[in-house]
Amino acid sequence: MAETNEGGNSTGYRNPEFDALADAMLTETNEVVAFDQMWQMEQMLADDLPYIILFTTPVTEFHNKDLNFPFTQTLGGIKNLNGMPALVEK
Repeated sequence: MAETNEGGNSTGYRNPEFDALADAMLTETNEVVAFDQMWQMEQMLADDLPYIILFTTPVTEFHNKDLNFPFTQTLGGIKNLNGMPALVEK
């Protein structure tokens, strides 16, 4: 989980078989074998998660505590339109 591995799993994907294959690929010394392992993991992701958000840029946001945003937890933060600035109330 992202909370325990410095944010490296922001989607929360869990698959012990995938994890074992990823660990094996990272220690593999044969490039051909590692390449095959990578494609096996790619296939697992395609089967398990046909739509996956690969990353989002972490943003630290500050706002006046007197403002009431309709959303404060959105992918990509409340910057731009995700916080619905037209609906912010004081």
